[in-house]
Formats: sequence, structure tokens, C-alpha cells
Amino acid sequence: MRPSLLFSPLLLILHSSSAQAELVASVNGTILSHIPSSTPFELDSNDRASRMGMNLLLPWKANTTSCEPVLEVEDPKQAALKLTSRYTESILFTEWTSAENAGCETFTDVANAAKAYSGSLSIIVVPPARTIVISSGVESADPRYPFSPLRLPGLYSSQGRPDGRVRGMDVVLATVEDVKVLATSIQDKDEAVVYVVWDEGPWNLLFLSIPYTTLLLFLFLATVGVILWAGWSAGRVIYLKQWRANLRNSVFLLSLVSALFFLPVFWLRDRSMPWIVLQALVSLFGGWALQLMLLLWTHISLEACPQRKTVLFLRILISLSCLIHTVNFALTIIMITPTGKSLSSAGTLALTILNALTSLVLIGIFILYSLQFHWRSAVQFISPTSKATLTKLTHLSWTAATFHAGVLITNLISQFRAPSTPGLLLVQSVALYFLMFMRISVLLCVLGVSLPRSTLTPSSKRSGPSGGYKGSGTSSGDRMASAPTPYGYTENPTPGHHV
Repeated sequence: MRPSLLFSPLLLILHSSSAQAELVASVNGTILSHIPSSTPFELDSNDRASRMGMNLLLPWKANTTSCEPVLEVEDPKQAALKLTSRYTESILFTEWTSAENAGCETFTDVANAAKAYSGSLSIIVVPPARTIVISSGVESADPRYPFSPLRLPGLYSSQGRPDGRVRGMDVVLATVEDVKVLATSIQDKDEAVVYVVWDEGPWNLLFLSIPYTTLLLFLFLATVGVILWAGWSAGRVIYLKQWRANLRNSVFLLSLVSALFFLPVFWLRDRSMPWIVLQALVSLFGGWALQLMLLLWTHISLEACPQRKTVLFLRILISLSCLIHTVNFALTIIMITPTGKSLSSAGTLALTILNALTSLVLIGIFILYSLQFHWRSAVQFISPTSKATLTKLTHLSWTAATFHAGVLITNLISQFRAPSTPGLLLVQSVALYFLMFMRISVLLCVLGVSLPRSTLTPSSKRSGPSGGYKGSGTSSGDRMASAPTPYGYTENPTPGHHV
């Protein structure tokens, strides 16, 4: 047995006019064929250098899950030895299906196996390799932009293994059909080689661009600033011994946790397993925070404008939304595990849609009810200070709900129509990052809301039942002032400080 040669050894001339990533086959100065290639999504080349070399098929161990290649140790034929003395590099080739059948889960697994194989090539007097060409299907809704990160297998691991770039081994993608064309053009031509022309490809051209990375850096620094401000505000309240275990502070803490999970997202590969997990956590805690803010709003508004049936319905919807939100998070995590990959995605898709629709209905009903409250408050006995505070909380809730709805709608659109071009995916990603950042920022502002001991004016307190609930001789303001403070009401607010 001799080493498995995918193509007979070749000599290549640089196709200097190439304006995109290509694999160019040439023999004795004559170009035989050239096919398009691409760099995997956010797996940039180690040195962005084009290279040429003799070409070897990467052989795999059969019936194994170890993702290990097999080194065939017989001496190569004389033509290969001549090339060995002429060139210092080999180009490895493999089909993704062959690598997958050998137990490789990601392109990174293949690159690591190729790197180990390259280190053994000196045994058979073959130059080492620093490039592995993986042939795969087009995997894209738009043929102009193959290897979409939303469809391409092999980009990410579901077992927590590293799935990034491998130092010393670059991965190049080409379609199975194109590689067959290249192989046919140089079959039985012993003096041919293949030149790998490097280019980032259409997906990386945008997602590794300076404007996009600069925007991510700006949002990252803005998030850091918001977290520092939130930490300072909370520390100030704690220092003044005015921290209370109540709904308002629960909203703040959940929002802060969501912000902390949001920070690493900017520097992870888009749609990798860590990215998916952190995005799910950001959405989970952010969604909980918003729903608790709406619950807080219902408690306060009920004191000012009693609408028990409407508030009860809103609270039931909030509880249902929290439950669906939590179950959806759990299924998202399960679906990216090795076990979950074998499960049908139909149930998860249905739950994701149900989660989005439930939250959107909740937000819509809340906005309608809050508008009704705003109109009714004009004729209620509400003190100016309390009215201003409740108005501020209402506006915060509206804003947070709007950004949360934007996140849900963006995710919902991607479920039905995944972006088919790099530009559309970039717009979706930027919109998602911005909406999540704004939702976190608005929710953290709840700490700046000083909630009143009473929503009613002193005159309404003295007026008895006319200013409070029917059938009671005590006004709602009196009961609120004397009750415990689970919703964020201040017991003895210090002037000039937000509690």
C-alpha cells in the first residue's frame, strides 16, 4: 500500500487574477481547472496566505467514533518523491460525510485530526500539511452564498469541545460537485498540483469586517458601562441601608444577571454552542425581569384604579408566560446536547412560537390596560408625586416591553424565514444585539424608581370609601401605608435618594 493520493502529484502556477477564494489545478504551467472555495463561518485563516502543494486524501479509521486518520506507511511512488524535493507542503482532502462517519463532529475535529496526521507524514517522506479541504453540500438557501452558518453541519460542537480555529491547520470548504470536477481534470496527470487561493468568503467578509467588530465593541463597552452604573446604584442603596427584598429589586437583580450573561456573547462565535446557551440565559432572565416588572405595575395600578378582573387576567397571563418561557429555555438547552439532536425539532419550534405569541399578547394587553389606567388617572384622587412615579414606571414598562417584543419578533421571523444572504443575517444579528442591550438597560433603570407609600391624596384618604374600595371604610391609601412593602413601597424614604 502507498499513501492514498487524491490527485496525482502536480505543479501549480499562481492564478494571480483570482478575486475570490479558489482551488486552482495546474500542470506544467497550464491551468486545468479552478473551483470556488470558502473559509468556514468565523474560522479565519491562521495567516491569510495562499499556498500550494501536493495533494493527499486523508484516510479515516473505519467503524470508530474516535475521529482518527490512518497513516499508510508504504513508500510513495517516485513521482511523489520528486515533488517532495520540490515542494514543502501537502494539501489534505476529505469528504465531510467520511469524517462524520469516523466520529468527527465539527470541522475543528477534522482540523485537529489533520494536524496530527500531518505530523506523521515525514515517516513516508511526504511534506507536512497546513490546509485541509473539506468537501460538503452547498447547505444554503441561496446558491450565490454557499455554506450558510444557519445550515452548514460541522461548525459547532454539542459536547462542549472547543470548536474554533486550530493553530497550524486551516480549513477550506468546497462543494462535493466542484471537488469532483477538480479531481477529474487532473486525474492521471503526475505533474499537477493544486493552489489554494485564500479569501474570507461572503459570510466572513461581513462578520469579520472592521465596521461589524467595531459595532460589537461599542455595544460591549456600553453594556459594561450600564453594568457599572447599575452596580454603583445598588451599592449606594445598600450603603444607605435602604435595600428591600421586593419586586422592584427582584426586577433589578434579574436584569443585572441578564446583563452579565450578555457580556461574553459579543466575543463568541455566532451560533456556537456557548453562544446559544448564553443567549438563552440572557433571554430567560431578561424575560423574567420584564414579567416581574409588569407584575409590579399591576400591584401599584390596582391601588390607584381598581380593575380587579382585568388585573387578574393580566396576572394569569404573566404567570403563563413565565412558565412557557422557562420550558422553552429548558428545551433549547436539551436540543443542543448530543441526546437532544436526535429529537424532533417540531415540538421545540412550536413551543418557541407559542412563547413568542404568549409574550406578545401579554405585552399588547398590558399596553392597552396601561393606557386605560393613564386615562383614568386623570379623574382619580392620586397625588402629583405618586402620579409622576407611576407614570415613570409605566413609561419604563412600555419601553422595556417594546424592546422585548422586538427581540421576540426578530427570533420569530428567523424561525419561519432564515436569512439567506450574509447581509440579511448581519442585519438580524445587529438588530438582536441592539434590542437585547436596550431591554437590559431599560429594565435596570427600575432601581431609579422611588415607589410611594400611598397612591392617593390626603384628601381622598379622609373621604373614606369614596376614595378607596367599595364596602370599606378605609381608603386604599391607608391600607397601603400600613401594609408590609413587598412591591417596592418605601417605608421611610430618605429625601434625595432612590429606594
